[in-house]
Amino acid sequence: MIQINFKLKIYFALFSLLLFSVYSCSSSSNTEGFNIESGKYQNSEFGFEIDVPKDWYVRSQQELDSMRITMKEETIKRYPKRKEIFKNTDVTIKYLLHTNKYNPSSDIFHSPMIAIIAENIEDAPDIKKGDDYLYYVDKMRQTTGGAELMESKFTLKKFSNNEFYYAKGSEDYIDFTVYQRHYVTIIDKFALGIFVRYFSEEQQKEIEEILESIKFEK
Repeated sequence: MIQINFKLKIYFALFSLLLFSVYSCSSSSNTEGFNIESGKYQNSEFGFEIDVPKDWYVRSQQELDSMRITMKEETIKRYPKRKEIFKNTDVTIKYLLHTNKYNPSSDIFHSPMIAIIAENIEDAPDIKKGDDYLYYVDKMRQTTGGAELMESKFTLKKFSNNEFYYAKGSEDYIDFTVYQRHYVTIIDKFALGIFVRYFSEEQQKEIEEILESIKFEK
């Protein structure tokens, strides 16, 4: 059993996405800084690529940086006693890709979304698989009483022969239900996480088709 040490600077990225994923900030379209070729997002550092539909909105690096700052500030406001844990996370987290089917500045709210993040887990030697990382996130969720969009059951899923574990979650609102999945695998000293959001079975199938396009070099 993993021993939880809440002084570790892990699980911030996924936990923040759990808290704030339902809402998106308006922004202008700009994909500068991304290596997008022929409808693919390619990442040489972690050795993978994924198809991105050409009509989907891809956030620029500037937008990702702005999101990261906003999420960190809002998380600290919500949990001031954990300020020391969260305030120095910039060096441990990489926001790789954030794409929505619809432009966040449009009037369409129920937009499916895929976000890919990587978090340095060098200071957490007990995390060896994706379910270990999710276990930390779940324990923090239970401790804070926030981020309810996550179940405590983790399921194995392979993408391009890489083993991911994922947790499902959903939450009902007045006129819609939001569904989320949180996939995590371990690559070297990083937890590579894929966070998806959708609002219908049709959107779920669309998201799953995109995820099945993932290819890893190793």
